[in-house]
Amino acid sequence: MIKVMRIGQEGFFIEDVLLEDGQEIPEDCINIEVPEGLYFPKWDFVELKWVEGKIFDPEVELQNAKENKILELNAQCNQMILGGFSSNCIDGITNHQYKFDEEYQRNFGLAIGAISISPEIIEIPWPTINSGILVHNRSQFIQLYLDGKAFMEGNLYRYFGMKAQVLECTEISQVNEFVW
Repeated sequence: MIKVMRIGQEGFFIEDVLLEDGQEIPEDCINIEVPEGLYFPKWDFVELKWVEGKIFDPEVELQNAKENKILELNAQCNQMILGGFSSNCIDGITNHQYKFDEEYQRNFGLAIGAISISPEIIEIPWPTINSGILVHNRSQFIQLYLDGKAFMEGNLYRYFGMKAQVLECTEISQVNEFVW
């Protein structure tokens, strides 16, 4: 018994066919194995060999590259924002590192809301990454909040600007040039 492959008129594999020894190979069958490395093998009736049968559509490939790059940039933007920011709101000179993950963003919003409606709140203890808990007066905390907001908005504006530029690309090589 030998195994051959039935090939359709377009050159694509249909099914394996088992033949008795000495039986003639049908016209729509071949006995040449598909080489490794072909994603979508197709039999070339002119060259009499297997070729890559995947249809390359440059527009689809460009669109995929754009979507992947935008996902990559979005992830890097989020990572940057969630990694925290620095502020010199205490003395105008010394930068302290502040967390800015989702929990801290919510807490900032709650704290700024509280000091906005409660003038009796004059000191706000707030944790830093590198200096422990620091006590901020009202104006220092407002500046800290504004620094965090500017940090986040700056990264978001950068992301949205890069996203718009990626969408305007006409070649994959242009898309690949974008680095956070």
